[in-house]
Amino acid sequence: MQKTIQKRWLAFWVCFLSAFLLVSVSFALNVDLIAYVTYSLKDSAGAPLSPGSVVMIFGSGDAVNDGPQSWGDSLIANSTQGDDVYLGFVRIDQPSYLGSNGTFYTANVISFDDAVINYLYIRFFDTNAYPVMGSNIPWGVSDVYGYTSQFGKAEVDFVGNYMTVLTNNFVIIPEPGTANLFFLFIGLVAGMHAAMKKSERKREQRCLR
Repeated sequence: MQKTIQKRWLAFWVCFLSAFLLVSVSFALNVDLIAYVTYSLKDSAGAPLSPGSVVMIFGSGDAVNDGPQSWGDSLIANSTQGDDVYLGFVRIDQPSYLGSNGTFYTANVISFDDAVINYLYIRFFDTNAYPVMGSNIPWGVSDVYGYTSQFGKAEVDFVGNYMTVLTNNFVIIPEPGTANLFFLFIGLVAGMHAAMKKSERKREQRCLR
């Protein structure tokens, strides 16, 4: 019985350390991103995207855009596949820091671990709604770019002149946040603790008989 209790405590500490490491890794973001497009991102008619249009930024370990995940006949706008990672979103400015319509400039609002992310690319949408959801939404994607990094900053010019040549339906699939995962872990720990106490009580009752 003592060995069983020891094994349960070992399992508890393994779970605890695993959760701690996962949370630590999720916050290991050590490079601030400076990102922009020199030339306009455009709608399907070739006009600059309107102010407020959504631009999502993605990272990848390799120079391959693995694309979004599908859900039935729809796509999930901020989803990734393979080794790609969704980093965050910005909006088209009016005019942007670069002084041109259909462009954006963002600094110090998105961070990532440059030991994991080697390349970047964007998806841009002809909609101001975020999260991106709806039917027949025009969108486009850039090439995959490397970046320059120094002094805790990573800089990339996605160049621009891309158009929203794609049209798809988009849906939202909720994902558990850090808080939800934390409370789930607490529930598992509480359940394990209750099971251990129950086992100890049964052992004590048998000893008294």
